[in-house]
Amino acid sequence: MLTCAVSLLRRHEKHKHSQVFTVYMAIRLLVVTVTGHCGHQQYHINVRRKGKLMRLWTLIVGLVFVLPVSTVMAQLPTASDEHKILRLEQGEWDAAVTMFVGPAGPYDQPVKSTGKESNRMIGDFWIVSDFSGDFGGMSFTGQGQFGYDANKKKYIGTWIDSLSPSITKMVGSYDADSKTMTYETSGMGMDGNPSKGKNVVIYEGKDKRTMSMYMAMPGEDKMMKVMEIVYTRAQADK
Repeated sequence: MLTCAVSLLRRHEKHKHSQVFTVYMAIRLLVVTVTGHCGHQQYHINVRRKGKLMRLWTLIVGLVFVLPVSTVMAQLPTASDEHKILRLEQGEWDAAVTMFVGPAGPYDQPVKSTGKESNRMIGDFWIVSDFSGDFGGMSFTGQGQFGYDANKKKYIGTWIDSLSPSITKMVGSYDADSKTMTYETSGMGMDGNPSKGKNVVIYEGKDKRTMSMYMAMPGEDKMMKVMEIVYTRAQADK
């Protein structure tokens, strides 16, 4: 048994930087210690040794499941300062909406409406936004998902709503000095053609923010402001 243990330790020395191999070797050494068996030879297990082996297998199950899980947990990514910016929008909000442009073009007078928004974090990396309101006399619901791409060093997002069959994608950046998030948007316009735009969000403390939406008009490069939403934190959420 001693010779077998030495052989196992020599094998471990060759792979000592492999955590998985270390766990495997620990299990093998336990088997040798309890059973006196090394390799794949057939052997007889008496009643006392069988009891020891059952306790060994209980320990092995713990090693197999607990050690890998603890290793994975230790290696999980943690939220960065950029991810923490997403939490500025967490919670319940009242929305005052002003629309300057509709499906048929600019309004003669801005059209005002109200809405509600509920934002929740998914772990530490994503925030999901659910909006409901009334746009131009039509019931409206929408949902956005926003996060931060550490590889591209950009904020990312998507948006879907009840008035459009296509998804809007967003890529943005945050300016800490002005407390402003700016997203470049791309998707399909109401006319079914590709459209580009920009969403600018200015944070005014923890209980207020203003989002201005700009769209490139068909055949024009200049962006036109089509909507503004002033969000104030719901009283019950303060």
